[in-house]
Amino acid sequence: MKKTIKRLISLVIAASVPLAVASCGGGGNNNGGGAKEDPSKLNIHVYNYDGGYGSDWLQELMDGYAELHKDTVYEGGKVGVNFIPSNTKKLVSEGEMRADKTNDIFFLEGILYDQYRNSGLFADMTSAVTSDNPYEKGTTIESRLTAEQKAFYGVNEGGETHYYALPHYSGYYGIIYNVALFEKKGYFFAKNPTGSEIADKFVSKSNTERSAGPDGAEGTFDDGLPATYEEFYDLCKYIVYNQQIPFVWTGKFYELHLMNLYRNLVANYEGVDKMMLNYTLDGVADDLGTVDNGGNFVPDGSATTVTAQNGYELSRQAGKFYAMEFMKRIISEEKWKNAEAFGITFTHMDAQARFLKSWAGQSTETAMLIDGSWWENEASQTFSDLEKSVGEEYSKQNTNYAWMPLPKANASKIGDDNVLFDHLNAACFVNAKSTNKEVALDFIQYANTRESLVKFTKSTNTVKALDYTLTDEEIAGLTPYGKSMVTFKQAENTKVIYPYARNATYVNSQAAFTDVDQFFKWTSANKSIVKEFAENRNSTVKTCFDGLYTYRKSVWKGIAK
Repeated sequence: MKKTIKRLISLVIAASVPLAVASCGGGGNNNGGGAKEDPSKLNIHVYNYDGGYGSDWLQELMDGYAELHKDTVYEGGKVGVNFIPSNTKKLVSEGEMRADKTNDIFFLEGILYDQYRNSGLFADMTSAVTSDNPYEKGTTIESRLTAEQKAFYGVNEGGETHYYALPHYSGYYGIIYNVALFEKKGYFFAKNPTGSEIADKFVSKSNTERSAGPDGAEGTFDDGLPATYEEFYDLCKYIVYNQQIPFVWTGKFYELHLMNLYRNLVANYEGVDKMMLNYTLDGVADDLGTVDNGGNFVPDGSATTVTAQNGYELSRQAGKFYAMEFMKRIISEEKWKNAEAFGITFTHMDAQARFLKSWAGQSTETAMLIDGSWWENEASQTFSDLEKSVGEEYSKQNTNYAWMPLPKANASKIGDDNVLFDHLNAACFVNAKSTNKEVALDFIQYANTRESLVKFTKSTNTVKALDYTLTDEEIAGLTPYGKSMVTFKQAENTKVIYPYARNATYVNSQAAFTDVDQFFKWTSANKSIVKEFAENRNSTVKTCFDGLYTYRKSVWKGIAK
């Protein structure tokens, strides 16, 4: 079957029109609900986690592939491909995957790669990753992987590298801000403050030049944004002074959202190399310390060589202390957040709606949202509702929201790289039990061309976790938020952390490194750092920072290999 498919595919590609095919094709379905098998075609079942990124991007891929292969003859005389997608907001457990004999291709997040691979759930996809991509001549999927991704996904077996899954979409937590509100109210820091009052620090009609921002360079996209934590606190004070709300975030899932923001703050402080020590467990840590009784971080007198045996020492990194101070501050200030910030019924989508509706005059204007990079795509229905009920100026394309570079802990860090932490462990793979492996792998090659990756970005206004860039013309077609996300990601001083490692400690205990609650657990009680700050206003940063080290050290013997 393999030779037949490869030969027919080559003939179809050679005779076909360019890959930018019509959006409606000969095999895709609008959703999984109405999809049915077609006995005259090769039926491919696709399981897609239909979370914040939705399924429109997948539908476009399936339609394009089906159109391209509408005349391809497969085994048994079947002509063309019929996709049956299962778009669901349910992640699949290892046990469910082991029992799944239906789905050929999976697009999921939260994948424990080595655990699932060792369980025999993945088909070997090495040939599709390393061989010349028939849909993008002169390239391979492997060429679009970072060094960290190659080292992690490329498993050495008998002296040869084998791939069993590929990175899928990216996921970063951070702060989204309403650019139009910032411009309307002058929430950008002035290059030259005019006095000592809070308002004097910000731009005005007579003082319009903005500060350099966290990158320390003038004339870039972060001009006027808070460069340090202290400036960020001043921004929040000024927003409150103007009788508006600095933040909105989900109450129901506040621990997950705020802890992921905390981890991104840590990564932004530490930078790629120092943050990656937490996973590679191989190198020198030069910013460890303790907290004195006055609540001050006191650096160690010498650096520490990190190994698998003492990896718990990294719990004392400076970034973990300063980020903890930041989280305590924004949690503790009552007027800096929405009233439902810790309410169990206020979901992430409620927070998105509140953020958007506040600009439409339906609630107190709110300046910033804490959420993931996918938030705009996830809030599509709210955008649509506002456009219909209030006006087209509230559509995605006509509103102006942007990804905010995180402020630096102090002035000495201004100009350091901006760091994005990709925490989702999202991957695509082929079911080891699939009877259509060759076509499934061929589809994955199609899905990972530059053209397909750019289409994903245009559909979701976010980025995939592979190495590709958009041209200025392509960026111009995105929403204002999408433009900011891609511009930030592609900036020379932006670095992405993929928390992968291949050492035995990581491989055998991946969840202890990738699960944010396990990684930053500070007490044996089931209570996160941010929950402690939310429920116990007298709790100190020292208590949680010391607890982070004590707890990690106590469980390390069960982790270290």
